[in-house]
Amino acid sequence: MDLFLLLLSIIVLFIGLAGCFLPLIPGPPLSFMALVIIHFTRFADFNTGFLLLMALVAVAVTITDFFVPVWATGKFGGSRYGIWGA
Repeated sequence: MDLFLLLLSIIVLFIGLAGCFLPLIPGPPLSFMALVIIHFTRFADFNTGFLLLMALVAVAVTITDFFVPVWATGKFGGSRYGIWGA
């Protein structure tokens, strides 16, 4: 079972890393999910504080990833359609 979870976490991690470049895939939450999956194996033992910190980082990066393009488009003179597209 540990090897299956390890393989699953590696797959989810690579999908999360692909999310850094592909806009439709949420990269940080998937990478955090890979951390949580590997936590339940014998290969890694993360403490609760580390997992909570990484969860906060994943949430902050995800929120920033959604709102910064919209804000920057409006601030630097983008059109209404440009803001909607961002």
